[in-house]
Amino acid sequence: MKKNIVIVSLNDFIMKEVCLLLAKKLNMNFVDIDTLIEKELLANKGESLNIANDYLSSLERRIIQKVVGQTNSVLSISAETYLANNHIDYFHETNLIYLQTTVHSIDVNLIKNKAERTRIEQNTTLHENLNEFLMNSSNSVVENADVKDIKEIVKEIEQLINV
Repeated sequence: MKKNIVIVSLNDFIMKEVCLLLAKKLNMNFVDIDTLIEKELLANKGESLNIANDYLSSLERRIIQKVVGQTNSVLSISAETYLANNHIDYFHETNLIYLQTTVHSIDVNLIKNKAERTRIEQNTTLHENLNEFLMNSSNSVVENADVKDIKEIVKEIEQLINV
């Protein structure tokens, strides 16, 4: 019985590609937690945009508990879902790996609109703060995942979990 591997990232595309390849290489199941949540929301009358926060939080918690209770799985979860409503606590018994992404530098001085410049600066700071928090709360970190090849990331994860 293999311990679950949980991959969290601010970049959903890279995360899902890595999870799919990693699960295939390790002969494990792949579970996309966010997709499970979305499917459940859509199954409930498609009211995903108007859903109450309490219901959404309860649904996320129920799905995460169910999925984390499985074994032999590679789980992907967006940073947003991972950080919401104390979901972090559910992942202590897993191999939690954060795919860290770089903050691409933008010359904000070239942007004429002051409000747009401020928004970009705030988002960059938010991205840096999220990166720092996720790096500190994970068992392992793959740094600069957005500038690496998917196969290279998977190989690095295999080394991190001693496969």
